[in-house]
Amino acid sequence: MPSERVRSLLSGSLLVAVGLAVAQVLSYLLNLVAARLLGPQSFGAFAALMSVMLIASTVALGLQAASSKRIVATGDEERGIVGTGLLWFGVKVAALLGAIALVATPAIAGLLRLDSLLPAVLVALIIGAFTLGGTQLGLAQGAEKFGRLGSLYGSVQLCRTVGATTGALIAHSLTSTLVGLFVGTAAGVAVGQFIIAPLVNRPGVRSAGIGPETWHASHALLALFVLTNMDVLLARFFLTADQAGLYAVGVLIAKVAFFLPQFVIVIAFPTMSRQQDRRSVFYAAGVTAALGLVVTLVVRFAGSLVVAAVGGSAYSELTSEAWLFAAEGALFAVAQVLLYAQVARGNRHAVIFLWLAAAAFLAAVTFGPHDSVLVIVLTALGIACVVVVAGIVSSMRARDTEPLTLNEIGEFLEQ
Repeated sequence: MPSERVRSLLSGSLLVAVGLAVAQVLSYLLNLVAARLLGPQSFGAFAALMSVMLIASTVALGLQAASSKRIVATGDEERGIVGTGLLWFGVKVAALLGAIALVATPAIAGLLRLDSLLPAVLVALIIGAFTLGGTQLGLAQGAEKFGRLGSLYGSVQLCRTVGATTGALIAHSLTSTLVGLFVGTAAGVAVGQFIIAPLVNRPGVRSAGIGPETWHASHALLALFVLTNMDVLLARFFLTADQAGLYAVGVLIAKVAFFLPQFVIVIAFPTMSRQQDRRSVFYAAGVTAALGLVVTLVVRFAGSLVVAAVGGSAYSELTSEAWLFAAEGALFAVAQVLLYAQVARGNRHAVIFLWLAAAAFLAAVTFGPHDSVLVIVLTALGIACVVVVAGIVSSMRARDTEPLTLNEIGEFLEQ
């Protein structure tokens, strides 16, 4: 008979997996609608702006990781008042990040060759609103309230998808889609506050040291997300508008492979923070790699169907390269697990390698061949391989180098 701990892990994994699956399906539904309603050129701009938002979301993820670690380390009786203090800290961070994004709007509009500043301004507002939700997720994750955590993932993305899809349907324009996305994001944060209300108590207490923890977690995730999203930005800059649209649809396939195993790291991170051993790291990395392999094989042998489902007939030229995008996303998903392991250990040096990898990627595309979708995705795939190998080596050096046995996996589940 499975132990109570095993049953808890399995039920928690199911709840979070369902919530994340709902969120991911809704996210891809939004992209599918946008790809069809906006057309290749406008959708290329939309995808590039979504990548900017995804990069900025690393601050929200940093808030989530730091808040989760702090709640894990806090006794049950004090978690409520600590949680309130963390929420107020999140509000301050969101306001600061939104202001920085507003200041950067001219640079964003120029880099992405937007017709006006308004889309970049809307993106800045969306970034500020979305960041507020990072602490909410961290409180539920750290307390291991996986039902509430799954509800947060699903409900927030539902609001975002409904808002953005409504905007796209109303005017079939980039601006209207972003207006709807902002309204939906704000509504999602409001719903999230209702979901986590039982986890916080007033008055709150200030969490000493949470600022540096958030910064280091956000910095590490920023480096990873810059690395994993710069290809669509480079494609937008170097390729023609139509080619950039093709690449944007390929990125959607990569995101499926990247985000599909997300529930694994969400469940494993509190254990990584508490135990800080190699068992949880390699178990999570192995499950993530297996799921990524499945996605890659499906896309490899059903590429035309996948491309048709994701982008429609206008993107059929992408069929032969589609599986490469899936492989890229799968490798970066494993890299993310290995990076979270470093965050859990408090290792603040792993980020240096990620920035070096990003610089190498930028240089390879800028100064090397960059005239086709295939060339850019192959460059991204090569960088992903290097990052995963380096992450595995780093994790093995942290502990024993013997491979995990079935008994070790069982011991981990019994903890």
